[in-house]
Amino acid sequence: MNCQVSSVVSQVDFESGKKLNRRAKIMLNAFERAFDSADALSFHDHLSSGNPNYHTRKLTAQKFYTLLVLKKLQVVDVEQNQAFEDINVTPGVNFHQYITSGGR
Repeated sequence: MNCQVSSVVSQVDFESGKKLNRRAKIMLNAFERAFDSADALSFHDHLSSGNPNYHTRKLTAQKFYTLLVLKKLQVVDVEQNQAFEDINVTPGVNFHQYITSGGR
């Protein structure tokens, strides 16, 4: 029971923007490395960067949700010209703040 309460509190903190969870920190670190060599990146390319056999619908949905949370916190900006097209990701106004603070 206590584990469930802790999990719910962690999820509320994550969604309210108080802190980033492990998944968001991993994505933020990947974006930091990508932005060292480019001004923008393709979300599709980000998804394809690992083992292509590993990417399931569930993992893709998790990464998309994490991208939306980072957008909400203004860590990244996203742009999609038409439905079902690739999403372009660029650093947001709070990108460097979250990089230097370690995700907090």
